[in-house]
Amino acid sequence: MERLANINFSRKQLNELIHNQFFSSGGEAIICRTNNPSSLYKIFMNRNLKEISMNENKFQKLLRIHNLRLKRCVMPLKTIACDGKLIGYEMTYNQNESRFFPGEISRQEVINKLLEVKQILQYFATKDITYGDISFRNILFNKQTGKVKFCDIDNIRIENLPIDSIPRALQNYEEVCGIDENTDAYMHNLLTLKTLGIDINYCKEEDIEECFLNPAVQIVEMMREPENFTGEYIIEYVKK
Repeated sequence: MERLANINFSRKQLNELIHNQFFSSGGEAIICRTNNPSSLYKIFMNRNLKEISMNENKFQKLLRIHNLRLKRCVMPLKTIACDGKLIGYEMTYNQNESRFFPGEISRQEVINKLLEVKQILQYFATKDITYGDISFRNILFNKQTGKVKFCDIDNIRIENLPIDSIPRALQNYEEVCGIDENTDAYMHNLLTLKTLGIDINYCKEEDIEECFLNPAVQIVEMMREPENFTGEYIIEYVKK
């Protein structure tokens, strides 16, 4: 298996990077610019902006993704270390891509993008990958090509390596079913419902019928009891 190259930062270099090249932040990390316009650094940090070690599970996942040459997602390029511990990684970046905001395009275009996301998830499944945290904050949209792809790839399940942090929307399902072959369909369905203004916890049958063809009603009912869910995507039944 091909190893990832590693970047060693001194404490001074790391501090300068964090303060001078900040790009964005998330729940467990900050993103910094590099000197390469085609890459970014992801550095794992706590709420006090103190870097923390990247665990072995994340490292092994990055290594497998790198060797798979996985498509339709950002790719790890190098690991990052400081004071002898791994604290993050360098990843690919395209300046034409940004977080996907469905309000910026038409309803039909949003449906088309959700169908494209479904295809990506099915491709991931052929590589024994469950993405898990399927939300618009983790989907990048290229305004030049119209294509979408996933970011935040270190929190996936790949082969025997588990998801590190279960998203809140997935917790009820995971408690009943674990992370299985239907997980991504379940999460994609929740995203589809949310996009159309439907909350699975409060919606009525007529709310589903207003936006979907009849088969979606039964699928949503099965999702309310996760052990009954068979993994069918409701995006196929959205009314045009």
